[in-house]
Amino acid sequence: FSQALQFYQTRRSNQKLAESSENLLQERELQNVKNIQAALDFGLSACLARGEMDVFERLVTLQKDVPGFIEFSLYDQKGHVASASDKALLRRALEPELKTRLFAKPERLVLVSSNSIDVFKPEVATAKCLECHEEFKAGAVCGVSHFRFSNDAAARLNAQFAHAATAANH
Repeated sequence: FSQALQFYQTRRSNQKLAESSENLLQERELQNVKNIQAALDFGLSACLARGEMDVFERLVTLQKDVPGFIEFSLYDQKGHVASASDKALLRRALEPELKTRLFAKPERLVLVSSNSIDVFKPEVATAKCLECHEEFKAGAVCGVSHFRFSNDAAARLNAQFAHAATAANH
């Protein structure tokens, strides 16, 4: 009986440790993605604000070298991809609910799934934007930038813990 109790307590302790490690890794990975997105966004937003679309396109292409980077897309005011790190994504539309949410409030939105972290940032029209885009309204959301990063580290850790738990139970 004492061995069974000890086995149960050890297994429960290992599960708690695994959950704690997973949560810490997820928090760290999310913060890293937010930091990378903020750094990349600074350069991209500056190009957009100055209307330097050729520089913007070069920066989009260079992002492919960022570790964990999967995708960058810039959605136009209709919610369709106007520029992307992968040209196959051009013209893709935002999901209606997501579009409504992002165009209603200019707040960054972070979505975490088992295999990726997506960061959506509404772009607000400035006076400089209005010089080229007469259809924009100053202060209104005129598009959305979207960064997608891999969440592989957390997925690999989950798989390792699941494998270890299975092995410990046999």
